[in-house]
Amino acid sequence: MKLTKGFLTLTAGLSVCHATELYKRISTQDMDSFKGALLLKNGQQTSCEIALMRDTQGFVSANCLDYTDDSAKTVDMNTKYEVAISAGNDGTYGAFKITKITPNPGYDPASFANNLAVIQFENGGRTQFTNY
Repeated sequence: MKLTKGFLTLTAGLSVCHATELYKRISTQDMDSFKGALLLKNGQQTSCEIALMRDTQGFVSANCLDYTDDSAKTVDMNTKYEVAISAGNDGTYGAFKITKITPNPGYDPASFANNLAVIQFENGGRTQFTNY
């Protein structure tokens, strides 16, 4: 009995010690200070980064998206998704509308297995982004 009580006390104490507040490191108003891409939902910044593959495609974690069903098979396109991009000193930055989202068919929201989605987005008429 003492061992169990002591273990629970120790566990409770550890969880309190590791509790921290999360802060945004950057806001979308300061897009010149980052290089890469972030997911915006309904105009609000998320903590989801996007790995750019091409000038109109990228990867994002599937758990960053909203779904219309519990099995996470159908993405809720009523949510306004955008890509906030900054690609360095060539002036490539801004928010671009996501036009298509394809989550991995094996994505499991309970275990986060296959946690990946491919996105396609408009790029504002750019033919390519510069990599630095």
